[in-house]
Amino acid sequence: MIAFQFSIFACCLPVSAQAEEPLLMSQSYWVDVSGRADLAEAMAAPFQPDDGLVSKGFTRSVLWLKIEVRGREGTDPIALVVTPPFLERIELYDPEVGGAGSAAPLVSGRDVTPDAVNHVGLSSGFIIAPSIAPRILYLRISSSTTLTASIAVMPLNQAVVANQRLEAILAVYVAFLIGLCLWGIVSWLVRKEAIYGFFVLRQFYSLLLFLAFFGLFRFFYPEEFDLSSRRFIYVFILVTVIAVTGYFDLRLLSGFGANRWLRRILGAVLFLPAISVAFLLFGEPGTALRLNAAVINVIMLMTCLLAFSVRDPEREQYGSSALWIIRVSFLLMAFVIMVPVLMHQNVIQTRMPAVNFIFLHALLSASVMVALLTIRARRRDLAAQQALLQVQIAERELREESQRRNEKEKFLSMLTHELRNPLGVIRLVADTKSPGGRTIEKAAQDMAGVIERVEQSEKLDSQTVSPDFAPVDLTRFLDELVAEKPFLGRVQVVHEEALSVSTDGVILRSILRNLLDNALKYSPANTPVMLTATSVSSGDKAGVRLEVVNRVGKAGAPDPEKLYTKYYRSRRAHHQPGSGLGLFLVANWVRTLGASIDYCLLRNDEGGKSVSFSLWMPS
Repeated sequence: MIAFQFSIFACCLPVSAQAEEPLLMSQSYWVDVSGRADLAEAMAAPFQPDDGLVSKGFTRSVLWLKIEVRGREGTDPIALVVTPPFLERIELYDPEVGGAGSAAPLVSGRDVTPDAVNHVGLSSGFIIAPSIAPRILYLRISSSTTLTASIAVMPLNQAVVANQRLEAILAVYVAFLIGLCLWGIVSWLVRKEAIYGFFVLRQFYSLLLFLAFFGLFRFFYPEEFDLSSRRFIYVFILVTVIAVTGYFDLRLLSGFGANRWLRRILGAVLFLPAISVAFLLFGEPGTALRLNAAVINVIMLMTCLLAFSVRDPEREQYGSSALWIIRVSFLLMAFVIMVPVLMHQNVIQTRMPAVNFIFLHALLSASVMVALLTIRARRRDLAAQQALLQVQIAERELREESQRRNEKEKFLSMLTHELRNPLGVIRLVADTKSPGGRTIEKAAQDMAGVIERVEQSEKLDSQTVSPDFAPVDLTRFLDELVAEKPFLGRVQVVHEEALSVSTDGVILRSILRNLLDNALKYSPANTPVMLTATSVSSGDKAGVRLEVVNRVGKAGAPDPEKLYTKYYRSRRAHHQPGSGLGLFLVANWVRTLGASIDYCLLRNDEGGKSVSFSLWMPS
């Protein structure tokens, strides 16, 4: 907006410099604290000289400006242009026309009738007749917002040209905001991300603030809207716009990895404008604006800290540049907002029309946000492309792995088939009555066991094992299991009477066979292996526990961390034949049955150690 303010002077001053000397010879001000002084009291008051912008912050006082206008020959009218446009009521007193007691001043400003003629284009002001001699004029300015004013005096034709240029610039500005709104809407429709919707809301609010600042709502107000209603709308926009912009900034910076605790604090601070709205609803617009000014400073400082906390640990493409864009741009945006706000609060004094920095913020922030949203979208597109590439790689690896598994299954199927026939012949011709024949028979049995476990492992890998649950009488089941394979007469079965479970008998038989084979293989020769069955509840579920216990042999106890790992065998177990698949198969079968298995190392009655595998199944 400072660009707009300068456009008036930039458009007028070159012409003035070429044509004649400036018409405004001097300017001074006096603040009427009571707000009730008339022209006579003002003329007797001590005015202070001023050659620029007068700003007295949020106050109920009235500002009087005393200006000396240079004499000018001719009949061309003179324009007095008073800015900023949000000033509510400006009264012009000309002592040479009405005297010190004039009760009918010319009136301009926001809170005047819509058909008032004392507007100079979009700005408040007056059109007066020229005089040959210099003249003293008084302006009485009041506002329910900040008391800030500046005046320019120029020939009317120059004011008209300047206003036309200003209108062109403002039209471009409005088109810019509307264009960004449309960009945000299209982006939201394409990407379906909420942040683009918030960006559209942010730009819409910037447009509302612009229209309110210049009083352009007067072209849209219905006739029923009185002055208090217009003032309410203007102040409501002022006290809520920071919440909308702050929330968008918070969402945007969150996407760049801003500090989590700072995000939470800023999120809480963004509720403070609701207090300003409450004051406005209770008829205290001045209090609402004063509180809002403080809230704006806090939110802008918090947003700056949040911007400087952003991180980009992955250092992706555009990541480093995005960090600097965020930090520098948010620092500049905080500057162009806080300077006019501090001036409104009468904290700092400046001759520059800094109030118009607010609209520089709209231009700067809109451009920056579009850039950051574009960077954010680009980074997300790159991440999506990388994710898609990873999926394609994973699918290709999966196909290759499936192909390798099929080839391995075919090879193992062929190998096991080809080995079974020679093993069958060897076992058929082996003489089990001789020691050598019994050795051959034992070796053939071991090889057959390895082949069987390999086949079972492949079934698990291909997920072709599905349980068939049915009631099983454990009393009979365990007796038959030991009878069909005597286990060298070392297995001792102890069980309660009338035990039954609902399970897959084939899978359960394979589990117990593997546990008993392991117990017999790795326990000392001629030592008993205990198989016990008892009814045990787990939590609120009734069940049965099957436990296999054997003494620790030369191979030692297995490593509990690797016990159920595929192909795992302890270092001292390699003197025994085996594949390392038995317990791996057991663990998978147990999960298939919905059961559980525990392993522990016990001390036996003889002072040695025993290994225990405890299988629990729900009944």
